[in-house]
Amino acid sequence: VVTEFDSDIPIEGARVILRKIGQHHFNRTAFTDEDGGYLFDNLPPGTYRLACLKEGYFPAEYPDTVMVDGNDVTGIDFVLGRLVFGGISGIVANALTGEAIGGALVNAVNLGFPHNNRWVRTNENGEYFMELLAGEYRVEARAWGYLPEALGGPVIVGDEIVTDVDFAL
Repeated sequence: VVTEFDSDIPIEGARVILRKIGQHHFNRTAFTDEDGGYLFDNLPPGTYRLACLKEGYFPAEYPDTVMVDGNDVTGIDFVLGRLVFGGISGIVANALTGEAIGGALVNAVNLGFPHNNRWVRTNENGEYFMELLAGEYRVEARAWGYLPEALGGPVIVGDEIVTDVDFAL
């Protein structure tokens, strides 16, 4: 079965993917029913890896390989954590004059997943907003003709918008 992390509620419509080790073309997909259950049947003997995906949730891989030898295998359960979104907003301005800098780039790098980063440009009023997954981010701003600036510490994003993440370049 596939359930939700915080509540143990079954997740309907999750995609469970099964791959046979050593035969990369042997893949099967099953979708969970209203009770979170799924079934793969008539599998040839072998060793398999399983993963589970559902929009709005972190994907999960079953930690162990699963051996099929003609007997039923049960208890290959997945618990998926919900993706939590929040965001940051602020203004990028000239440090000397206080004038807004339109078209500046603001970058947020997720410290838990460094390859997960997001860039946005400020509007003509120097304002920006970006939606982000919950986590800790290193945030920096840059604009043509200005020295870049990075915040001194991480910005912690939860399920709300963190405002006043401002920069003076």
